[in-house]
Amino acid sequence: EFYAGLPPAAAAATHARLAEGAPDSGCGKDGTVAVKVQYPDALKTMEMDLGNIRTAAWYLSKTELGFDLVSPVDELAKQIRLEFDFEREAHVMNEIGKNLRDQGVGDRIQIPCSVRGLTSKRLLVMSYIDGVQITRLGNTMKDLSPMKRKLGIKRILGAVSEAYGRMMLYEGLFQADGHPGNILVMKGGKVGLIDYGQSKQLPTEARLAFARLIVALDNEDKPAINKALWDMEVVTARDDVELRAEMGSGMFDTRGHVDPFDPESPIKALPVKKFPSDMFFVLRVVQLLRGLANAMDPDMEFSSASQWRPFAEDALRTASGQGTLHGVRMSSTHPWSPWPSPTTTTSPWPARL
Repeated sequence: EFYAGLPPAAAAATHARLAEGAPDSGCGKDGTVAVKVQYPDALKTMEMDLGNIRTAAWYLSKTELGFDLVSPVDELAKQIRLEFDFEREAHVMNEIGKNLRDQGVGDRIQIPCSVRGLTSKRLLVMSYIDGVQITRLGNTMKDLSPMKRKLGIKRILGAVSEAYGRMMLYEGLFQADGHPGNILVMKGGKVGLIDYGQSKQLPTEARLAFARLIVALDNEDKPAINKALWDMEVVTARDDVELRAEMGSGMFDTRGHVDPFDPESPIKALPVKKFPSDMFFVLRVVQLLRGLANAMDPDMEFSSASQWRPFAEDALRTASGQGTLHGVRMSSTHPWSPWPSPTTTTSPWPARL
């Protein structure tokens, strides 16, 4: 009866403090934790919704859009079902946090970690990240000067984008529930990423094909973009280098834009017969970053491909035996480095957001 009036969702979350003598979280020392509890019968409700979405996707693919929507919806359904296993979520969250710390980015990107002994299939207790949702920064930023506001936006967006680039291009394991509500901004501009129920492990070949695409996109090399899309198994009605290059930029770089409902869209001129399910959540990440950039500063020039290129090249060198994974630390002079430049001595952000 308690849950009867609540909206349909997988889980509810709050935060609390561990009692004296409770298990050590293994990460975080003040005892404050976040607690996530799964609603009863949430999976059953979600599966009904997913069935309806698949029907709508099939109809749109056959009538309104020249794009394979069914494969992405099937991938979404598979990932959403995994969201109901909190033990899996804890494992993925801990693994991603360790990967990023091993890469030396823990000073600007924070991932929660689970509390040992307090996690089950339907209960997850984790370290608490104290921050503001990225969409609610307006009040915090309003008193900053225009220059500091731009620096702050660049630093935060750069850190979010770097986190996803590293996750996808190195181990291929990444947080796949890409929406602004899961991005928290902490004091000093540090970024926290939460909610790992939806997560994705890219197969090695898909990860490396994506790395090749990133390099081609940054080079604006249309034949290489086209080839990388074929390697990723993006199948179109015919092989048109110009249209496929435009499509690739719109899908996988924040500089581009593809609107499937636009009559001038390359998707209208060149229908996508098959879209790789492994790339659906990668596409979703790029759309998230593009939306954040446009919302935070519409005049900003931001290319995810440009920022991710060093990671892509490092991953490709490592795969060929010519490099060491994680060997890249982006220079502070890179246009989208989240690090302050050598001339920056103070953070543009208040001591506490």
